[in-house]
Amino acid sequence: MLLCAKTNAGRFAYDMVKCVTCPVFVTTPEFLPQHRRQLEQTQTLIAQADRTGHQRLAEMNRTVEKNLLAIIDGLATPRC
Repeated sequence: MLLCAKTNAGRFAYDMVKCVTCPVFVTTPEFLPQHRRQLEQTQTLIAQADRTGHQRLAEMNRTVEKNLLAIIDGLATPRC
């Protein structure tokens, strides 16, 4: 479970695709394994979509990939 800053509803079931594209997504380093796993799955989807000519699906997942890379980088980079 994570905290949703958008709804102020407290804890919720994590929906990776919806959450990582949300501008108020909040996460912590404890979720790095889940983010990395989702990145691998997203990159697999992109490759499959590219191979089968589904450009829109690939494009949508590239947005998720970009957000996941930024999240992972931000969580993995030590802060002063």
